[in-house]
Amino acid sequence: MIPQSVLVDLVSASYDPIRPDTFEPILFSGDAVACLKQIDDTLTISIPGTENLANVMTDIDIERFDHPVLGSLHAGFWRPIQGMGEALLPKLKEAKKISIAGHSEGAARAALLAAWCYLNGIQVDQLSLYACPRPGFLKLSIILQSHVENALSFHNGIDPVPSVPLFPYNDPLPKIRLGMAPGGLDDIDPVAWHSMNLYRLGVTQWEQTK
Repeated sequence: MIPQSVLVDLVSASYDPIRPDTFEPILFSGDAVACLKQIDDTLTISIPGTENLANVMTDIDIERFDHPVLGSLHAGFWRPIQGMGEALLPKLKEAKKISIAGHSEGAARAALLAAWCYLNGIQVDQLSLYACPRPGFLKLSIILQSHVENALSFHNGIDPVPSVPLFPYNDPLPKIRLGMAPGGLDDIDPVAWHSMNLYRLGVTQWEQTK
């Protein structure tokens, strides 16, 4: 498996401005971005979140889409996944191993892309979620935990994003808690704990203790 420190660095690098020397094809579907990089025998797919955290919180409008297999999903997170999956399909079919990772809204889409792969008979070997909001109900969580062997989800401190939407939306995976504080007065600001850089530092520190 690809080390978490490598994956979280790739997700951090997928934020605008994206460095074309870091990634191979960069695919867009609606407002979603997927950045690809081949590492040895593994195709990595990195999905950034929105550039504006306020947009993430307003995206939690609980508009629901009832999927016949995956159960109830957050419609806003699900909307670009079909187009993204179809654009990625040739690469996914060629890949020996697949690793999908994302931060914030991108983590929710990473989870749903893994679920789309399940629907299409494509094995995802690794799923890494950083600050992931809840993209669906319990049925989605059961499918992800049953069909992705190496799946991890990280929640930093008092970051509010992984706790929304509220029940009956469900955490896609059990959470690994990080404690990478922003420092100073920002320690009392929940939104400050959502920083991609704090997740990058926290996940790297977590990995060093394993």
